[in-house]
Order: sequence, then C-alpha cells, then structure tokens
Amino acid sequence: MDKVSGRKANVRLVATDNVAAGGDSMYVVDLYENGKLVQSRDLPGHNRHYAEDVAENWENGIIQLLTE
Repeated sequence: MDKVSGRKANVRLVATDNVAAGGDSMYVVDLYENGKLVQSRDLPGHNRHYAEDVAENWENGIIQLLTE
C-alpha cells in the first residue's frame, strides 16, 4: 500500500511510573500531517512491533485520528 502524502509517524519509548500502564516504560506514536503533530498515541502494554504497525497504518491511511 502506498503512503498517504503528508503523513509521517515517529515511534518513541518513554519512561512512566504508572505500573497500571504496563510497567516502567511504554511506546508512544506521534502522528504528523503536513509536518504538524496532530496526535500522540500512548500504547501501554504493547511492544515495539505493535507501535511500528500503528505508525505504518497511519502513514498508509488505514487509521484515522481519534476524536473525543
């Protein structure tokens, strides 16, 4: 699948002291559109492969922004 123009994602590991969130660290995926950060998704309890899949799915247009 081709990447959607203007979409990028960054996977990062952040420290947390929230044991309920899955330990002492978790992955976060920052979602960018046209160079602007539009959303960050915390992924407590998930591994790097899952986070990379989220990033790839964003870049390919499979997932959309979460709205409250």
